[in-house]
Amino acid sequence: MEILAFSDLHGNRELIDLFVNSVIAKRLNPDIFVCAGDIGDSIIVELLKKMLQFRKPIFYVLGNHELLLDNDPKEEKKAERLANVFHLKDKPQFFEDFALVGQDAWTDFADDRKIDKLRYEDLLHKFRRISTDESRKDAILVTHHAPSGVFDKGISYPDHSWEDKDGMHGGSYSIRKIVEEFKPAIHIFAHCHSDGGKWRLFGDTMFANVCHLERETRDGRIGINGSFMIIDTDKRICIPHHLSNLTKKVCTCGAVHYLNYNRCFNCYENGRGIIDFSEIKKQ
Repeated sequence: MEILAFSDLHGNRELIDLFVNSVIAKRLNPDIFVCAGDIGDSIIVELLKKMLQFRKPIFYVLGNHELLLDNDPKEEKKAERLANVFHLKDKPQFFEDFALVGQDAWTDFADDRKIDKLRYEDLLHKFRRISTDESRKDAILVTHHAPSGVFDKGISYPDHSWEDKDGMHGGSYSIRKIVEEFKPAIHIFAHCHSDGGKWRLFGDTMFANVCHLERETRDGRIGINGSFMIIDTDKRICIPHHLSNLTKKVCTCGAVHYLNYNRCFNCYENGRGIIDFSEIKKQ
């Protein structure tokens, strides 16, 4: 199965046609679309309606942008009523051999202890629901927030998770704990723009930070370096795409991408990218 995963339009209406036209120009034909949040309520219905032309299911969660910065419950309700569109906030959804489990952002960045506990219990309940059905062996977790220590760096996360030599980490401890316990086949997330476009198979789980469509060039232009991912569940690989690039490239590490750079995002930094859970618990 192929998943086209994306996030973070931040209410930018100009990106709707740029994104849809990029999918058409690249002749991509995913089995499903997955959005990891921060569309923006002001454009969510318009975006989803245009994406329905591909006649594929769309699964999504909401980010902090919808819940705190661009909040319009009426638009959210309209989006939930669209056919073949599935908001993952309440219960798992099933497609082929996969169970999609999702959770909205709830908070702007990292959680206090109370929210952290509630976030864990919400995901625990959802994973327990799918674990009772033995025919559903593989789970795909979709959250807006990153799991702690996994592609969760940001330029500035005051009052957030923790800091090490690689910078500030804004991931959720409770989300990482759930991943460690239930080992979903894939975890799709966003929010931490600095680590966007990075992916790795770590243990039993493929982690994919799919940020972000509103990525700007150095001179402030959008629609060129905005990124999304194709996730191939059979080959267990991810292929990052820039909106503008139609040319296949192979990084020195062997990873395939459609970026405007010779190297993939993972190879631009020397940091580990993923920190072992036992190290996080020591923080």
